[in-house]
Amino acid sequence: MSEFEELTNLSERAVEKLQARGASDATAHAHLGTTRQVKFANNKLANHSTWSTAGISLFAVFRKRIVSTTVREHTVEKVDEAVNTLEKLSKAAAPNKEFEGLAKGPFKLGKEANYDKKLEEPGELGVEMVERAVEAARKEGAQRTAGVLELSAGKEFLATNHGARLETKGSGVYFSIRAMAEGEASGAQALCSRTLKALPLEKAATRAGELAKMAEKKAQAEPGVHETVWEPLALAALLNNVGSSASIFSVEAGFSFLTGKIGKEIASKQVTFLDDAAQKEGYGSTPFDEEGTATRETKIIEKGVLKTYLHNHSTAKRHKTKSTGHAGLISPHAWNLVLEPGKGTEEKMIREMERGLLVTNIWYTRFQNYLTGDFSTIPRDGLFLVENGEIQGAVGGLRVTDNLERFLKGISAVGKTAQNVKSWEAETPTLTPAARVETVRFTASTS
Repeated sequence: MSEFEELTNLSERAVEKLQARGASDATAHAHLGTTRQVKFANNKLANHSTWSTAGISLFAVFRKRIVSTTVREHTVEKVDEAVNTLEKLSKAAAPNKEFEGLAKGPFKLGKEANYDKKLEEPGELGVEMVERAVEAARKEGAQRTAGVLELSAGKEFLATNHGARLETKGSGVYFSIRAMAEGEASGAQALCSRTLKALPLEKAATRAGELAKMAEKKAQAEPGVHETVWEPLALAALLNNVGSSASIFSVEAGFSFLTGKIGKEIASKQVTFLDDAAQKEGYGSTPFDEEGTATRETKIIEKGVLKTYLHNHSTAKRHKTKSTGHAGLISPHAWNLVLEPGKGTEEKMIREMERGLLVTNIWYTRFQNYLTGDFSTIPRDGLFLVENGEIQGAVGGLRVTDNLERFLKGISAVGKTAQNVKSWEAETPTLTPAARVETVRFTASTS
């Protein structure tokens, strides 16, 4: 019997035991996978390692009391011990009166995403890919590079006491590079895909090197309202906050600027924004959510109008709607965010700009008020002044201080070429083109 078959059998045992102990809802989510990671710094390999992960996440509800745990040692004894522990913990837990149960069958798989068998045993492939990326960045003028490449593949199995018995496999590639040139000049890219062939690694490294070299030349821009163009890496970070605000959990908790705005215009007509768990090259794609509900494409914003929040079975029942396939057993969440492409290009957006700023990356995005959407963030790795359609040089000392709804309403053009981004600021994979935003407020940075 394979290790995955053992995990599957133990998962089914756990669900049966929990139901026998009186759990009204019970799930066991097993995963088995391998990750190959290659880190690099100063143009050289710093570390490369491979590790396997395996576990069973248990979730149960006893008389509206919600408990969960993870089983790391995969034996019958440890699974039975975990079941006993959950039952005991439930007696001390406070009931969640708002919980309306998990999804019930019949269950079926949604669409499967692409799978790359090469990622099961990548060997030295990761090292070769990093070497090519470093060389590509250096050709554009980067003096130093640093970053990480991760190659992964694995399987999942979900069992619930409501009849779900679902299995899938997945693969993924994640690549992040920061290129440094003279002084503090830098450029960055961070992207992901489901398969090796869909990851434009050398193109991304080339762009990081270009940005670093461009940032050597300096320019000046004053605080105030500026026309802007946002590259995918920077835009994905803000779109992640739109995605998390669309979760009904954020709405109910008072952390969403989208509260009470279903059916209202909260962005420009250029904006159609969705979550697509069936995206063929989506790093976060999955055919089922954590309850077993089949996933699908869900339009969050259509031509500027907010269409839906993201729901699991329990929240959907409370709000008299249907699950959108986004469980999160407690907090519904997005899988792959997508800003639908437009007809423009980043080059044309810049060329048509009389005076404005090109934003290539941001970090430390913070909200002063989640409910209104007031936020601030710091541009990094190249904030460029544009005059008469030409990039003049890199600008320092500015911070974006604006409002997320105002930002969305200011989007006047969306590019036609999208990039699949995943980064520290964009944890949910986000497929997005560049976009022009007419007026964005910049203040003097305190850093």
